[in-house]
Amino acid sequence: MNKPMIMIVDDDQAPCERLKKDLLSQSFEINLVRNQIGVCEQCQLIKPVLIIICSAADGPRSALEIISLIRSSDAITPLILVARHSSETLAIKALKLGVNDYFKWPLDYDELLDSIRSNLARAEGVFYNAELPTNAENLCDHNIIGNSPAIKKIKHYLKKVAAMDSTVLITGQTGTGKECVARQIHQYSSRHDKPMICINCAALPDNLLESELFGFERGAFTGANASYLGKLKLAEGGTVFFDEIGDMSPYAQAKVLRIFENKEITPLRGKENTQVDIRIISATNHDLKQLVAQHQFREDLYYRANVISIDLPLLKERKEDIPLLIAYYLKALAAKFHKNNYSLSNEALQSMLGYDWPGNIRELKNVIETIVMNQTLPTITPQDLPDILRKCAEPLAGNLTEKEQLLSALWATDWNKSKVAEKLHWSRMTVYRKMAKYDIVPERRTHDRLIDTQSM
Repeated sequence: MNKPMIMIVDDDQAPCERLKKDLLSQSFEINLVRNQIGVCEQCQLIKPVLIIICSAADGPRSALEIISLIRSSDAITPLILVARHSSETLAIKALKLGVNDYFKWPLDYDELLDSIRSNLARAEGVFYNAELPTNAENLCDHNIIGNSPAIKKIKHYLKKVAAMDSTVLITGQTGTGKECVARQIHQYSSRHDKPMICINCAALPDNLLESELFGFERGAFTGANASYLGKLKLAEGGTVFFDEIGDMSPYAQAKVLRIFENKEITPLRGKENTQVDIRIISATNHDLKQLVAQHQFREDLYYRANVISIDLPLLKERKEDIPLLIAYYLKALAAKFHKNNYSLSNEALQSMLGYDWPGNIRELKNVIETIVMNQTLPTITPQDLPDILRKCAEPLAGNLTEKEQLLSALWATDWNKSKVAEKLHWSRMTVYRKMAKYDIVPERRTHDRLIDTQSM
């Protein structure tokens, strides 16, 4: 498979040489060109899948000129502007000329990479990832997919959490990606080259708990013809993940308390206690505080498990991530079933955005798998969706138009774009795009408000 080609247009090559090196490490092909007369000819010759423009205001040609030139002959290829001298007015003008995303210098590399993948997903219906898995059990690839404010915050926090060795409790409803987050912590940590052992607490019967977790000596019970280390000892040096810890029986909670207290185990028929070098991560879809209050979960175990807490949002609370997730699963599942890649029509996407996804990411993945299994045509339309999704075109809040929603949110937040993004469940760049679309700029706030008031 050919690597996707990205073209970087720059008038000061030193910083973009570093950017080029970073993107090469992500398995993109990179072509670095100077900000010059022949930039459009270079685009036609190279045919990049995406163009990054790094341009200073005082360069040989302004960023807006370059964007205008490229868009005059190419209305499709995604453009990302990295401005060394940034302003809100420049961002809005660039977006009106056709830029797909906008960044200030110095770059946040993770955000840029998310944007590249997001734009490629929208442009091609494909999520570019050199290590995209084809095994159904590993579809999350230990990567948390999303570019929403909530997911960006979690991604940033996980790196801090991974650097420590503290016990972690991950909470969130079914299907929000708790195991994926646990695996991400393990992969970021210094224990990444050691095992990560997952224990399904809901499926572990009391009569097998001790032998499964702590191991046993030969002859410990009928049929014990050889000794067994146990899952906790097998994770030596690595991570143990207690999935759905809230479903543990009182007996099981009492037995694992010592593990959380001092990482100490005693095999069945063993003569001595043994220390294990493990990091413990737990997850639950229950409110453990409420279970403690109802005497259904041990208070001492709760406080030992909940040293660092991570709460995952519902999918309906980060709908701007849905197109990325759809593109990712379309490609991964098409590869699994040895089918061609599929694209999603805008009408089908709107239906999927309008649905609340009570089963969260797991439900989304299951729906995509059903579609891919049954799909014959290259484009997925509303007719190809399950009945429950077909009726769910994204509604506007109340009877307000999109522009009225945006203006209302801008005034309610005193034009704070981050707060507007949270209020409307959009990304910050979507806010800028909509402002560009409706010609809303800060200098005209009073005028726009009067127009909006008079039209209501």
